[in-house]
Amino acid sequence: MTWSKDAWILRALRYRVYVAREDGSVWYRAPAPKSAIRTVLMEGKKWVYRRVKPSLHRKTERLYFTMTFDGISKSVLVNRVIGLALIPNPDNLPEVNHKSGDKTDNSVGNLEWASRSDQEKHAFAHGLKATRGTANGNSKLTPDDVIAIRQSDATVTDLAMKHGVSRGTISDIREERTWRHV
Repeated sequence: MTWSKDAWILRALRYRVYVAREDGSVWYRAPAPKSAIRTVLMEGKKWVYRRVKPSLHRKTERLYFTMTFDGISKSVLVNRVIGLALIPNPDNLPEVNHKSGDKTDNSVGNLEWASRSDQEKHAFAHGLKATRGTANGNSKLTPDDVIAIRQSDATVTDLAMKHGVSRGTISDIREERTWRHV
């Protein structure tokens, strides 16, 4: 039997060890100190809930936190927890999309279930992802490199080796099939 992270998250939510709220916050259950004013009586024990303080992932700009349940600790995305807990997924789509593009807004109204294809289309349509020039995360060249390539008398092979790209990339730049905006 394979382990499912989503099933594990759903179990933690079902047992109310973690609680997802419509405003996009996640709360965790902690034993209540004897002096606690606000407590919840569950399973014969008093519990108090504290808000999870998520961290911002630098590369993806998404909020995440470390969830601990059943002796297992895993890093989980806040939007995924909110989606699993509060947003119906009748088509069994695999990803939770931020409608506004703001990855720190995990409120229910800003989230929807989507396919990978839907996510990509949404990102391009809203200017969250670009394919041109240095905006493309895979780009090895800068606009200055492209200008130098076009002005150079060196061979395609020499330029490809110098810039660490294929000969086809150099030819495409010289023939203005790519990097036309430069």
